[in-house]
Amino acid sequence: MSARARDAERGSATAELAVVLPGVVVVLLAVLLAGVVGAAQVSCQDAARVVARAEAIGESGSGRSVDGNVSISREGDWVHVEVRREVGVLGVVVPVSARATVLAEPTSGKP
Repeated sequence: MSARARDAERGSATAELAVVLPGVVVVLLAVLLAGVVGAAQVSCQDAARVVARAEAIGESGSGRSVDGNVSISREGDWVHVEVRREVGVLGVVVPVSARATVLAEPTSGKP
């Protein structure tokens, strides 16, 4: 390769990096946000399941320790729980929610 050819290519790697780097950063941030939202979804689903089960066996007030808004309703023998919260990463806020429905345990007349 001649000296002129080398001089003509000088700095091309820096220019290519400057073009590609913003796209790589955006993809990494999207993957980070997806991971955080996925973990929050699993956490909400688990919280909804735990609260619904506790309500079904008669332990009222179990939703107070959940991070988020908890709504509990009953339809006959069924207990419905919905947990909602917002998750944010670098200014992007995503709402996450989960529902759980369980059959209430029969209450016994024994003390």
